[in-house]
Amino acid sequence: TLLTLGSGASGGLEGPVVLVGESLGAGVARLTRARSEHTLRTCQLAGIAAAVGTLLNAPFAAALFALEVVYGNRIVYRKLAYCLLAGIIAYALNNRFLGFKPIFVAPPHAHTYTLGEYGLTALVAVAVSAPIALLFGLSMQHTRKVVERASPLLRGAMGALCTVGVAGGLYYGVGMDFRHVLGMGEYTIAQLLTGAAGTLSLWWYLLLIVGGKLLTTSFTVQSGGSAGMLIPSMVLGGVSGAATAQLLASLTGTGPADVTVFVVVGIASALVAVVGVPLAAIALVLEVFGSAYGPPAVLACCVTYVLTLRMSVYNEQRRVRAVAAEPVAET
Repeated sequence: TLLTLGSGASGGLEGPVVLVGESLGAGVARLTRARSEHTLRTCQLAGIAAAVGTLLNAPFAAALFALEVVYGNRIVYRKLAYCLLAGIIAYALNNRFLGFKPIFVAPPHAHTYTLGEYGLTALVAVAVSAPIALLFGLSMQHTRKVVERASPLLRGAMGALCTVGVAGGLYYGVGMDFRHVLGMGEYTIAQLLTGAAGTLSLWWYLLLIVGGKLLTTSFTVQSGGSAGMLIPSMVLGGVSGAATAQLLASLTGTGPADVTVFVVVGIASALVAVVGVPLAAIALVLEVFGSAYGPPAVLACCVTYVLTLRMSVYNEQRRVRAVAAEPVAET
């Protein structure tokens, strides 16, 4: 993971930290000589919740994420209690001794919304998040075909070369900062949430970021890089939401209603569309961005979940993880 993301590849930390947390949980279960599969699974879930909670600084969202990723549509309350305990312990320790800050920070917003703003929220879910999920899936398929043309030993180099080609092309073509399409992408969201002007206020430039981020993340993951898709999907949703706001402003000749709302709604709905964790997405908005952003985020997440119920590209990773964990459960 250090070599993948530290060298500039595009991806999220949540994928690796989920596996690390799960492995540490399983290790604790073995050290304590846990005999039942129930105890083993509980330790693994607690490890995932603590790891993701550390990354996002959101213990409740992390606990829900662990359960939704592992159990899908089922919420097992006893395991949720242990996940919450692990998440809050990690949260308290990180903030007490390390002074952690959230990855994303949004400005304050009023709790009231107009019917028009709710309508635009639904538009983001329909016109942005669902297509993002489809495009992510298509991008993963096509980049896999490109990478598989090389021998297994050279696929990492092939993926790195393609990633550099995409980022370099955008840099020399439109002067795009490498940080917009490489790494986790939190730099771009931070700029949008603080009201950055310049090129980030141009809808076509934002769409170029979306396209570039899709390709660089797909090449990184498909070539075998150690990276996840949760944070990149959030970045794609946030940038797409901002692009929607700027495009509407360009078409109507007026200023955007509130770019921040579009960004937050895009982050939450894309998380649902790509990863398939609606409860965790809503909890993340409430914990990280504040309750004022809750109503539009809830609406967008509900609409997105209905539209993309069978589109989650994260299901493939979930199946692989489940198969890989089976021998551990048996032993």
